Amino acid sequence: MLNHAVGTGYDGKKAGNFPGSVGTRARQMAMMALYEAPLQMLCDSPTNYEKNMECFAFMAAVPVVWADT
Repeated sequence: MLNHAVGTGYDGKKAGNFPGSVGTRARQMAMMALYEAPLQMLCDSPTNYEKNMECFAFMAAVPVVWADT
């Protein structure tokens, strides 16, 4: 069994390397198109998205709830 709060198993040994975010930028962009949410969240630091301007262009093109009002 794994204790995710401290990242150790029952024996006290380190259970693995847990990243600060779960998923990839590609997965996050797909979720933006699939889920209707008034406030979108990023799975990574915004500065990492700046390295790939295609990500920014896609996210800017995704309509938001208040775009038509």
